[in-house]
Amino acid sequence: PAYPIQLSVQPNLVMGLFGITELTESEVVTFEEQSANFMQDFYNYDAGAIFDVVATVDVTDTFLEASDMVGGQRFLQDNPLIVKYTTEITYRTSDPNLDAQSLVSEPFASEESRNFFVDQYLKADGEFQDLSGISPIKFPQPTEYPTISPTFNPTIELDSDPDVIVNT
Repeated sequence: PAYPIQLSVQPNLVMGLFGITELTESEVVTFEEQSANFMQDFYNYDAGAIFDVVATVDVTDTFLEASDMVGGQRFLQDNPLIVKYTTEITYRTSDPNLDAQSLVSEPFASEESRNFFVDQYLKADGEFQDLSGISPIKFPQPTEYPTISPTFNPTIELDSDPDVIVNT
């Protein structure tokens, strides 16, 4: 049977990188390219239910995870560099129950596959030499309770310039 091409876009994914405190511009590009290559290889070289995978990764932010200050010292080795990114994947599948989050997280689910990704993909071209490991992917958490914004009834008055509105 013919399986249609499907699209999954997963924004605001988070992965922790251990052993490093920042990414150079070149390392951001390497992370994006190699993460996409790894996901493609994970599915396309396995005769499973997911195939014809084409992935793109776009890093949107990096920051050090906040840590407790102990005597003014930060223990950076224990705090990962957080990489926030969006993954877009086109694919075909014979599994009608495929979960979009599983599609993105499965390649990075086991410690063995994460170590393989670090050693064979990220470190392959001489970058990321201080990287000691990565976390599984974390997905954005939906808000458990609806947020209620306070009632705000602004009064609007025109300034001397009719094109300027002043909220008071």
